[in-house]
Amino acid sequence: MADAELVFIGRVERTAAPGVDGMTKTRFVALRTLKGEHQDSRTIEHHTVSATCGMTYEADQYVIVLAGAEGGRLSTSLCQQPMFDWSDYLKAGDAPPQQTAMATSPINCATARA
Repeated sequence: MADAELVFIGRVERTAAPGVDGMTKTRFVALRTLKGEHQDSRTIEHHTVSATCGMTYEADQYVIVLAGAEGGRLSTSLCQQPMFDWSDYLKAGDAPPQQTAMATSPINCATARA
């Protein structure tokens, strides 16, 4: 959570078809924002192919999204997927800002798929 620009619990509305760059956009209804500015809906870019740390989302799926900001766009990847129980993210989101960092071990896409 400490490295993410935005963390929220959301419901997947829809995912667009990938563009020529292999990136797609998924639109979420943001139910609760744990880090960052709350907006009722969010569009997050991501790859869908696992070889590029891609992720897929199903319509109406409830998820925790950890997103970074690149060039004014929010994006996520397999390497940013939640690694803890939902309750851990909720507790961290309720903590004062100086206490929101969660200890994590270094991760790369190869270990994230295991």
